[in-house]
Amino acid sequence: MEIGHGYEIERVFEQIENSEVITIFFPRLGQALVCDLRYKKGDIPFIKVMPMVNTISSRAKVLRRARPSYPRIQEILSIPWVGYVETIKSSGLLKQLILRIKKTDSNQAVNSTKEAYKQLLYIQQQDLIQLLSGDRYDTVWTRQR
Repeated sequence: MEIGHGYEIERVFEQIENSEVITIFFPRLGQALVCDLRYKKGDIPFIKVMPMVNTISSRAKVLRRARPSYPRIQEILSIPWVGYVETIKSSGLLKQLILRIKKTDSNQAVNSTKEAYKQLLYIQQQDLIQLLSGDRYDTVWTRQR
């Protein structure tokens, strides 16, 4: 199975297993699921839906501002997802991500991930409504009558 721009899903699963910061971004929606799995005693991983950024270094800066007590991020796994949000579940990607998050022993982070998935589904639904109603998208050409 392939995703995004030809990445094999199994390779992505391997990368998730070893990554501390994972971002799955949805170009059509302009949103990203950001998972910073670094944590300290009394703290939990950072899981949030955020606007997309133009570069990985921009994402690192956003996380540095959100989590100033953590060391500089050395590496971010950035996964482009051009399909529908539902396919991160049907492909097994969401399950793999949750399995990785469970290793942090934070039920709150697991719940935050599930809520973030629901939020992405809602954002996608609103995007489709705007597409059908013409509120956000413009017609490139119109049919001659």
